[in-house]
Amino acid sequence: MSTDEAATPPQEPILPIFKDDQAHLVKLRRRLEEAFRQIYLAHDVTLLVGEVCANRNKENSPEIERVLRECGTNRLFSAMKNLTFVIEKLGASTEITEDVERHGQEPS
Repeated sequence: MSTDEAATPPQEPILPIFKDDQAHLVKLRRRLEEAFRQIYLAHDVTLLVGEVCANRNKENSPEIERVLRECGTNRLFSAMKNLTFVIEKLGASTEITEDVERHGQEPS
């Protein structure tokens, strides 16, 4: 083994999805962006339903509101953050990216 071979780390194998041309990456990015938009909408709807439940039946809905907030919105937001990470790696942005740019910190 020469010193050149020892100095350069072995290259990672290229994933099959990245072997093709840029058109496939653009399609993938668009699909991920659309998935993010759908999850973003579901997140907002879940928050809204939670607010309606909390305001309408204050004595009957604390469990419903808690489940919507803790299970629904938290999981949806986690999925949005994961999608944002991938979308940013593909060169685009999401509303989370824009919030971070505006406010200087990642939303929790």
